[in-house]
Amino acid sequence: METGNSRGFTLIELMVVIVIIGMLAAIAVPMYGKVREKARDTEVRKDLGVINLALSQFAADHNGLYPYRIRALDSAGNEQATSDMTGFYPLGLIGGVNTVDESGVPRTTYIEQNLVQPRMDLPSLYSYFNQYTDPLVALGYLNRYPRNPFFPRDDRPMGAIVWAFSQTDLTVPAELVIVTPGDFVYTSNMGDVLAGGAGGTYEREDPKSIVPRALDYEAELPNGNVLHYSLDLVDCYQLWAYGSLPRVGAAWAAYPNNSWAPAVPRRMPAARKDWNGNGIKDMFERGIALYYAAGTKQFEQSTSTGTKIEY
Repeated sequence: METGNSRGFTLIELMVVIVIIGMLAAIAVPMYGKVREKARDTEVRKDLGVINLALSQFAADHNGLYPYRIRALDSAGNEQATSDMTGFYPLGLIGGVNTVDESGVPRTTYIEQNLVQPRMDLPSLYSYFNQYTDPLVALGYLNRYPRNPFFPRDDRPMGAIVWAFSQTDLTVPAELVIVTPGDFVYTSNMGDVLAGGAGGTYEREDPKSIVPRALDYEAELPNGNVLHYSLDLVDCYQLWAYGSLPRVGAAWAAYPNNSWAPAVPRRMPAARKDWNGNGIKDMFERGIALYYAAGTKQFEQSTSTGTKIEY
């Protein structure tokens, strides 16, 4: 025998429930995204500290000097390639992105599809400069670079971004700089811009304090092959990493002058603080999660804005 007043939901009641769920989701999803971004930013700051500590230990063993340029050598000590990229500053660190396989062969498809750092001129350069030949790894100051939390599916370590300031102002990044969240920039103060080169690119003087070919080292690949290198050293560096950045298509953007970006996003990242202590939040400081500097500090007053900057 059926008793009670049980009945199903009316259409209006179901619609009300659906609307309420939709409203809660609209509130919760953005909040979850912000919490996730904050957690990733925190991890990036922690991991950048690991790299900075390794650099401090390197300097303690090498008279207060730091990596500046990497030179790949043949078995007779002749230079085969350097870590200079056209129009950019030399790479002193490479990072840990798995750009080559265990025999040192570049993973070309992976490099092209995943916007890995560093972005090198030619795929063949990865044979010389990769996760195994990075000086901090090869010399034992790091077992492995920390994981980039913005690429969880890839299990991708942090990589070094190829960097240059603009041709006329050392507070503004070069237009061809490509940034990625969770990766880092390692660079030194630079000398003056030299005459323009082919295709409008500019070469730059080395810092006056550079010590060329100051340290020779070897890097062993997992297959047993041993590669030979020499490091130019310098007495200062800047090191910073990027946190959450807005997407522009398949890439990210931190700077409005990026020539590679198909469009400038509506929300550009702001500089969180005056990281380098020159009294102004410079354009290059946008999107930075954490910044370190060490060694001799230089001052330059011939920027396009006439601003005195510390770098």
